[in-house]
Amino acid sequence: MELESFLACARGLLTIPSTADRPEDLYRALEFVLDVVGPGFTVERFESRGKSSALMYLGPSRPRFRVVFNAHVDVVPAPPEQFQPRLQVFAFTVAGTGVSSNHSSSASVTIASASACVSPKLETSTSRH
Repeated sequence: MELESFLACARGLLTIPSTADRPEDLYRALEFVLDVVGPGFTVERFESRGKSSALMYLGPSRPRFRVVFNAHVDVVPAPPEQFQPRLQVFAFTVAGTGVSSNHSSSASVTIASASACVSPKLETSTSRH
């Protein structure tokens, strides 16, 4: 996985203000992640208290999991400018709401999953948002 691909994915996810009081953006963040992962996975969708989630796995039937990678896409409320990630190349820092809460981890899990299936969508994942 190339650094630029990871950063493009992280930037795309970090721009979505997916706070608990914005279910449409929570859904959009989940769809973003599923788009990046791309084909090759079975996706089971769930909803609880109006919030969507998904379970993804390889193959047509749910396996007995030995390892589960879990990530959430909701973030704490913040001013709009904090949903515009900045990259400070000299310090290799990505700043923005969600970086420290879980969006970067979600992007990492998403990239790892997509790489496992060699998803062609990975390079163009941010074009949708």
